[in-house]
Amino acid sequence: MFIALQAVRGFGFLAYSLVGSFGPFVAVACLVGAIETVTPPLTVALVGAAVPEDVRVQTMARLRAARNVGFGLGALVATAAIVAGSRGWFVALIVADAGSFFVTSLGMLRMGMGRLAPTERLGRGGGEGRAVPNLRYLGASLLNGVLAIHITLLTLGLPLWIAERTRAPLGAVGACVVTNTVLAVALQAWFARAAARLRGAARAMLQAGVALGAFCALALLDARIASPALATVVALGSTVALTFGELWQSAGEWKISYDLADAAHRARYLSAFQLGSAAQQVAGPLIVTTLVLPHAWGWAALAGLTLGAGVAFQPLIFGAPATCPSLNAAPNAVPHAVCEEEPPA
Repeated sequence: MFIALQAVRGFGFLAYSLVGSFGPFVAVACLVGAIETVTPPLTVALVGAAVPEDVRVQTMARLRAARNVGFGLGALVATAAIVAGSRGWFVALIVADAGSFFVTSLGMLRMGMGRLAPTERLGRGGGEGRAVPNLRYLGASLLNGVLAIHITLLTLGLPLWIAERTRAPLGAVGACVVTNTVLAVALQAWFARAAARLRGAARAMLQAGVALGAFCALALLDARIASPALATVVALGSTVALTFGELWQSAGEWKISYDLADAAHRARYLSAFQLGSAAQQVAGPLIVTTLVLPHAWGWAALAGLTLGAGVAFQPLIFGAPATCPSLNAAPNAVPHAVCEEEPPA
């Protein structure tokens, strides 16, 4: 399914180069966007099938670091296309991007990724376990969506705040994005080590909430600084806090979403876990632009919300059943956790 979706994404981007009006553009964007939403949980499921349990989080961290490198390089190429300003450059960029998905599909086929053995209990009567995620899992998804608001804050909230409410020059926005990218690439694997166990992942979520709360406080402080130079320094400091929140949240997300999933229905569980992040993508921009940016209390409320989400993860994870092996087992333990309120029938 993952390999096929990469090919569909390639055709979707080729379709972008053919549209010439708003209606068809929206149709293509909806198709590509739907596939983009499906891809993250399938990526986690694929990694779970391809690598041993003790290196899954580290593998996801390296994938995230590679993605951030690609994001930075892509931004440079896109900037060149914007400067050139011709349709030919834009079409060439889109077609090259489409080609990358076809190359990915063929590469995965040649590597034998389509012949991976089913994971855990899937090979022993796939009807076992809960097909519908339990309340603990859905609660973790919701809390993760709250902490995932760092995505909207980096791409929308921080740039608007710097441009409209601080004395920092507009060039500070680019410096903040570069700072985030460099730190994410350099530190993602290091931050992921603390989430090798489920309890460590819960603590990572708490640290993510604290870091995002610190970002909100620094952003609010930045609006009260008159010196452009000092305002730029504070903006960069807030970006560091935001990036730390991103790194802790992503590391905790991978471990929690995988270990709390029912092994017999893992792909379905991982897809359900993505609902929290998807809700953030829909509601996050509206919350940031209408409630946070216009009001000082909005930043305080957002800080309380993210900190509260990090705190709420603790009883959610530490309250898991004592029979859940991942809570106390060493990171390289062979058994995999199926954490539910009660054993499957």
